[in-house]
Amino acid sequence: MVKKQYGVRTKRYKLIHFYDDIDSWEFHDLKQDPQERYNAIDDPKYSNQVKLMHQKLDSLQAHYRVGEKEFEKAPFR
Repeated sequence: MVKKQYGVRTKRYKLIHFYDDIDSWEFHDLKQDPQERYNAIDDPKYSNQVKLMHQKLDSLQAHYRVGEKEFEKAPFR
């Protein structure tokens, strides 16, 4: 089962947020790690790029009017 997620990517970078039953972020440098084996979200070397990707994601969500309701926890069945 794939966890619920949303994110943004460029040719080189990918930022993903997993949500609902977990709250986890991943950041990948697709040039250096095309297999996406290393989560660089906390790597100081990428801190500026992570910040820019968060801004890009926020901008896209604002543009498409994505609100918090979209990410509410699903009811347990």
